[in-house]
Amino acid sequence: MEMVCQPADRGTGRWARRVAASGLVVPLAYGFAGVLTLSLLAGRARPDVALLAAFIVHASYRLDALGDLLLEPLASARSRGLARWRGWAALDGLAAFAAAAWLATALHSTLAAALLAVFPMSVAFYGLPLLGRLGLRWACVKDIPHAKAAYTALFWGVLAVYAGWLCGARPALLAGGFVLFALRLLVNTQFWT
Repeated sequence: MEMVCQPADRGTGRWARRVAASGLVVPLAYGFAGVLTLSLLAGRARPDVALLAAFIVHASYRLDALGDLLLEPLASARSRGLARWRGWAALDGLAAFAAAAWLATALHSTLAAALLAVFPMSVAFYGLPLLGRLGLRWACVKDIPHAKAAYTALFWGVLAVYAGWLCGARPALLAGGFVLFALRLLVNTQFWT
């Protein structure tokens, strides 16, 4: 199962169908709820860190969708939905990244904010033709056979470690968070897509 919502039934309102088709509902919920759970395991609830995770997930998924528009316009339902709003989607993604960076600085340090760059860079290597420019056989990571599941799972695991670090989690909890996030996504993507 890829982390994208299916379009809502016809009985739901137009706004609900748009939100479901955005592909952001499940990743945002997973990021927020997963990080909130990690923070509870670390000792206290940290909705601020969970919100930071939701912002960085939102910014990363927006970048991925915009990359799809650049390379294969109208290839997916998500791309078709964003095609008319690409300027707003880019602004929305930048605002989410800026909010995540501001929260990281306020909660922890400028180093924490700088480390957030790992996430959009990973998305760029995933979906944009950067590898081809380096002389590699594939244009991007998603072109490499069977790489999508492992690559995506790796960076969800890294998000768990990053959020756990912000929460002051012990190394054992950071490792557990990595395994929980990465393994769950790897199994979902590999076996339920």
